[in-house]
Amino acid sequence: MICCVSTSSPLVSAAVFNGEGLVSEASVYAPRNASGQLIKLLEQLEVDLDRVETFVADIGPGSFSGTRVGVMMAKTWAWTTGAKIGGILSFDLMAADGVASVPFKKDRWLVRTSSGDIVESDSLEGCGYTSLDPDGGTFPKAANLTQVFDRIKWATAVDLVPEYVLLPSISRPKKVSGGLKP
Repeated sequence: MICCVSTSSPLVSAAVFNGEGLVSEASVYAPRNASGQLIKLLEQLEVDLDRVETFVADIGPGSFSGTRVGVMMAKTWAWTTGAKIGGILSFDLMAADGVASVPFKKDRWLVRTSSGDIVESDSLEGCGYTSLDPDGGTFPKAANLTQVFDRIKWATAVDLVPEYVLLPSISRPKKVSGGLKP
């Protein structure tokens, strides 16, 4: 049994596969609540984690925290059960081939072009979504793994990491609070 999870967007999804294909899937719009909702989805799908032979996580790009949640949960399950683990790009879970976009910064998107390059753009291109509208676009869905199984990036539970493409920019606070000095 294969369990795929996607938490890189506000739509949290999970899917279970066997040797013949998709067995079951579920998803829920859950911005800022990926971990709790992912657990509920797996319970809804009646997934016995000890019977899963392979975990596949959506490694992004997408939400910085959301992506980390799904990757870390899959890594933990694979580590504790001894299952195989791999990652799949969120672009592949939206569109097997072609142009796909994920929100990056305010009014900016990361776009996978038709040639497979990932570029920054000021417009949503191809299929994609905005983080504000649960009905507005195409979100990565774990069930779409059937179309891109050959693109899984296999790793160990220790080595699987999110694919941020562009790392988040973090700056130091301009004013130190609480009497602490930098």
